[in-house]
Amino acid sequence: MKHLFLFTIGPVQSFITQARKTQDLYAGSRILSELCKTGIKKAKEYQAEIIFPYIDVDFENTKSLPNRFLAIVPKHETESFAQIGKAVEEAVRHKWQQEAENVLDNLLLEGKIKDIAAIKNDFDTQITNHLEIYWLFEAINNDYPSAYERSEKLLGSVKNVRYFNQQIEQGRKCSLDGVNNALFFGKGSTVSNVASATIATGLNENEGLSAISLMKRFFEKESFPSTAGIATMDAIFTAFKFDVAILEMTHYKDAVNELCNGNFDEQFLYEENLTSKYIIKNGYLKHKINSKGKTKEQIDNEKNEAANQVLKELKKTYDALINAIKPTNIKFGKYYAIIHFDGDHMGKMLSGKLLKNRESVDLQKFQNRLSQLLREFAKWASTKYLLAPKGKAVYAGGDDFLGFVNLRYLFEVMEDLHRNFDCRVNKKLQEQYLLGNDGEDYNFSFSAGIAIAHYKEPLNLVLSKAREAEKAAKDENKGDRNAFCIIASKHSGENHQTYFKWQYNELGYVTTIVNQLLQYRLNDQLSSKFFRVLGMEMSRLLEGTASYNFNPIIETELKRLMLRAKSDKIAKSVVINLAEQFYRLFELSGNLNNLLQLLFIVDFMARELKFSEQLETADIL
Repeated sequence: MKHLFLFTIGPVQSFITQARKTQDLYAGSRILSELCKTGIKKAKEYQAEIIFPYIDVDFENTKSLPNRFLAIVPKHETESFAQIGKAVEEAVRHKWQQEAENVLDNLLLEGKIKDIAAIKNDFDTQITNHLEIYWLFEAINNDYPSAYERSEKLLGSVKNVRYFNQQIEQGRKCSLDGVNNALFFGKGSTVSNVASATIATGLNENEGLSAISLMKRFFEKESFPSTAGIATMDAIFTAFKFDVAILEMTHYKDAVNELCNGNFDEQFLYEENLTSKYIIKNGYLKHKINSKGKTKEQIDNEKNEAANQVLKELKKTYDALINAIKPTNIKFGKYYAIIHFDGDHMGKMLSGKLLKNRESVDLQKFQNRLSQLLREFAKWASTKYLLAPKGKAVYAGGDDFLGFVNLRYLFEVMEDLHRNFDCRVNKKLQEQYLLGNDGEDYNFSFSAGIAIAHYKEPLNLVLSKAREAEKAAKDENKGDRNAFCIIASKHSGENHQTYFKWQYNELGYVTTIVNQLLQYRLNDQLSSKFFRVLGMEMSRLLEGTASYNFNPIIETELKRLMLRAKSDKIAKSVVINLAEQFYRLFELSGNLNNLLQLLFIVDFMARELKFSEQLETADIL
C-alpha cells in the first residue's frame, strides 16, 4: 500500500534570520535548501514520487528550496516505512555534519592546542544537537485528500511536542544567535570563555560565533551583496555609464583590496567609514601586530598608526573617485529595502479547500500543478528578475520569498512581483481549475511586508520589521491579505508604517500611483513642502474627536497644495489627476493616517534618492 511521506527540517526562521551580515542570511537559506535536496534525493532511492516542491530538470542546480517536502512512497519488500524515514533523516543529518566539518577543516584556527581540541568537541556537540527533523508516513487507502489532511494535522501535533538534548554551556554567547556558546572569535577580541579559537579573517574584532553561526558565515562560496552594496546599486550602475567613473571606481576598489586584505565592501564608499576605528574593528588591517611583551596601550597605538597609514593611502584614490563622479551628481544612497512575502491561505490552497469542485478534482495532480507553477515563478523572480541594479533575492520557494531591493526600484519591484505572481501562478492555475471561497471566485495572491532601513541598522532588527510588516498586511484589521505593508525606519529612530491593498478596481495598482508621485519628486516637478504642509494640516484633523465629515476639506487641500507645489516642468492637468487619485485612495482605504504615512514615506525616499540635492524654493503656504 502506498503512503504519504511528509518530511520537514528545522529550525527555519531562527536559523535563517539570525544574521549580522547578508552573507549569513543567504547562507542560512542555502544550507536548508541543500539539506532538503539531500532528503529528496534519498527519498527517490525508494521510488518516492515527489509532489511538493516541484522537481524540474534543473533540480541539481537549484539554490532555493522550501524546508519540507511531500512525497508518495510505495511499500518495499526489504524496508519498512519507519526504516525509510530514518534513512532519509540520517542522510540529511550526515550532509549537515559533513558540511560543518568541511567549513571547520578549511579554517585556520589560532589558539592553544588543548583549546583547539576542546573547541572541536564543543563544535561537534552544537552541530549534532541543532537540527529539528520531523517526518511521518500516512496510509493513503485510496483516499488521497483525507490522507493528506491527516498527515498535516499529525505533523502539527508532533511538532508541538518538541524534543531536545540539554546542553550545559557557560561563557559568552554567540553574536548571531545569542543562544549557543561562542567558540570562535575575530582577531584582537577580548575573550573570557574557558576555551576559544581565533580566526584571522571573516570575523570582526570582538565578534564571537557558535558552531552554527560559523557554518553560516563560511559555508557559501558565492558572495552576496552587503546592505551597503544594495543601497548603492543604483548609483554604481549609473556611474558605470561614465568612463571616468568606471576607471576611478576600479582604482579605488583595487586600492581597498590591496590595503585591506581583499576586503572591499561598499561601506568604503561612505566617507564616514574611512576611519582607523572602522579599519581595526572589521579586521581589515594588513599589517601584522606583534603583541609579545607589549601593553594593551602600546598594541592599540600600533594598530592606530597602521590604520592611519592605510587611510592616508586610501584617501588619495577616494578623493579621485569623488571628483570623477561629482559632475554626474551621483549620490551613494544609505537606505535599502527588504521584501518578504508568502501566499495567502497557502494551507487551504494546498489542501484543495479553495477548489470550487473539490470532490471531482484529483488533489494530487492539483498539488503537482500548483507546485510546478510556484517553482517556475520562484526561478523567474530569483534568477531572471531581481538582479542588479534592482536588488538580489535571498530565497524564493514559490509562495515564500525574501529579497533585498534597491530603494530606487522598490515600487517597481513590488508591482512586478505581484503582477507576475498573478500572471504566472494564479491565472495559469485557473486555466485548469475553478477557485472559490465562501461561494465567491477566489484569486490566489500574496501579502508582502517591506522594511526600509539604513545600511547600518542591525540586520536582524530589519528582518524582524519585515516580518512584522508582512503580518500587518495579512491582519484582518489592517491589510486583510492580498495587501502590502511598509515600515520605514530612519537612522534618527523615527518610524513610518502604512498598508494598502495591492490594487483597487477603479484605481489599478496602488504602487503605480505612488511610483508616479516618487518620480515627480525625484525630477523636481513637485516640492517637498507639499508633504510637510499637508501633514501639518491633516494631523489637526486626526486630533479632532467631533463626528464631522472632513472629506471635502481633505479633497480640496490635496488639490490645492499639490498644485501650489508643482513646478513648470509638469502640467496642471497631470497634478489634478494625481491629487484625485490619492483622494480616491484615501476614500477606498478609509484611513487618513495611513495615507499620510504613505506620503511621508514617499517624501523620505525622494530625499534619500535624489542624486542632486537642490534647494527647493517654491512657497506653497
